[in-house]
Amino acid sequence: VTSDGEMGNNTWIALFDKRLPLSPDSSAADLNAVIRQFNGYYGANLTLGTWSSDLEDHVKSWQKAQGLRTPDGRLQLDEFQRLVGGVVPNLGVYGFDIGWPEGSASQSSLSCLADAGFSYAIMECWTEQPHSAGHVQGPGGGYFFEPCVDNIAKAWEAGFDSVSAYFFPQRNGDPTLQAQGMLDALEKAGTKYDKVMIDVERGWDGLPIEDNVKFLSDVVSVFNATAHPVVMYVGREWPKWFGNWTGLSSLELVYAHYDQIPSYRDWWGQPYGGWKRPAAKQLWDHSDGPTSSCGLEIDWEWSDVKWP
Repeated sequence: VTSDGEMGNNTWIALFDKRLPLSPDSSAADLNAVIRQFNGYYGANLTLGTWSSDLEDHVKSWQKAQGLRTPDGRLQLDEFQRLVGGVVPNLGVYGFDIGWPEGSASQSSLSCLADAGFSYAIMECWTEQPHSAGHVQGPGGGYFFEPCVDNIAKAWEAGFDSVSAYFFPQRNGDPTLQAQGMLDALEKAGTKYDKVMIDVERGWDGLPIEDNVKFLSDVVSVFNATAHPVVMYVGREWPKWFGNWTGLSSLELVYAHYDQIPSYRDWWGQPYGGWKRPAAKQLWDHSDGPTSSCGLEIDWEWSDVKWP
C-alpha cells in the first residue's frame, strides 16, 4: 500500500478484508473503525479499542434502522462495508452516465468502456434547455436530445449489461408533457432501454415545497405507468426542495459524492427522503476526474449490487 496518508481503496482492503465479521473477539483496529464511525456520524461517546454493551446496542440500533437482518449486534461483511466504508474485493459494479456535452459517442469509445469493466450505462435523453446541436423542442418546455438514441444503441452493441435513459426536466415547464415527450420520442425511434433516471439538480430553488412535490410526483406518475423502473438522482438538497416528503422512497436512489471511494460510508447516518439505502453512488464527476475515459468525459457510478 502506498504511504500517502489517504484512505484509498487499497488501504481499506488491506485494513478490513481479512478481519470480518465484527464481534467481541475482533481486533482493536476493527473495533476502532466502527467506534469512530458511531462517534463521528451518530454522536456516540464510545471508548476506543473496547467492545462494550453500549457498542453492541449502537450496532443493533443501526441494523434495525437500515432494515437489515434481525439485529444481533454483530456486523457481517456487507454490514461492515456499509457502515465503515471498507471496499471489499469483488463487491459492487461500475457504471457511468453520459450527458449532452459528449454529443454522439463513438462505438469504439463505448466498447472500450465495456472492455474496461463498466457494466451499465445511462444516457441523457431529455434536457431542460437547448445546450447544443441535437436538441429538439419537445412538449411541455423541455428538449429531446436526439443523439441519445444512437448512444443507447451503441451501448447495447458494446455489450453492457444494462443501458438506461435519464431525464433532466425543465422545472418551469409542464411535468407530464415533458415526461411523456421523452417516452414518445424514444418509442418512435424504436429505442430499447432499461430504466429511467430522473435527474433533480437545478431549477428547484426558491419554489414552494408543495409545488416541487407536485411537479416531481407528476413526472414519476408518467414513468411509473411504463415497464421501465424509475430511479431518482438527487442529493442532500432534498430537504430544501422537498422538505420531509418520503413519497418516492420506494424508488431506487443514486446520490453524488465525488470522493472517488466505491462505498456508501458517506451515506449512512445522513439519509433523506425516507430512503433506507442508496442503489448507486456517483463517485467521480468528469470535471473532477480523468480528463478522458476511453476518449469520453463520463460520470462514474458505483453500485454494491448488480444493476439492474
